[in-house]
Amino acid sequence: MRRLVIPGELITERSVKLGGGVIAEDGGVHASTLGLLDEREGYVRVIPLSGRYNPKEGDFVIGVVSEAQNTYWVLDIRSPYRSILPGSEFHRELRGNERLRDLLPVGSAVYARIKEVTKTKGVFTTLRWRGTRVLNEGYLLDVSPSKIPRIIGKKDSMINVLRKEGGCKIIAGHNGVVWIEGSPERTAIIIEAIRYIEENSHRGGLTDHIKEMITQKRSEI
Repeated sequence: MRRLVIPGELITERSVKLGGGVIAEDGGVHASTLGLLDEREGYVRVIPLSGRYNPKEGDFVIGVVSEAQNTYWVLDIRSPYRSILPGSEFHRELRGNERLRDLLPVGSAVYARIKEVTKTKGVFTTLRWRGTRVLNEGYLLDVSPSKIPRIIGKKDSMINVLRKEGGCKIIAGHNGVVWIEGSPERTAIIIEAIRYIEENSHRGGLTDHIKEMITQKRSEI
């Protein structure tokens, strides 16, 4: 049975791969949210009790590899349901003596499309779809899945402002994970801007305010 952990609680002092809901600091891995601990095979995450993602076919998600088996990967997509990326759904075939764990080791991040959700909540994803990709670098930011539409904006208006004004590459998954690639200084600005959007999603004129906010922050670098 998974045990309940609270924000700040020490989970382990061992070196492990980190999933969602945890943070490495002060020589250990701590919970960053209230939720259920999921710990196995050198990998740890916390499944939030609130704001959990409910997978839907056609959604694009950012997942982190938590297991690499002979024919498939298991992805952490910030959902209580098991998510599978079959080897056949990788964007290319294996070469020579390659194994799946060579292509995507535990801890690797991907931007994938949900291909199927079964009646028993089996979630199957694919990288054989336009726009999907392996995310080799960058920072993963957890947000509330309900705020993703506001972070993207109408016709991508908000996320385009974040990209252009922040000077970063940004992808927002429907599962509440945002990928940011840029310099540490610019990444920090984008994180601050996204947190502001989360807290003020009801505010009118938010896109213009975010543009001004990022411009001001960049001038201070």
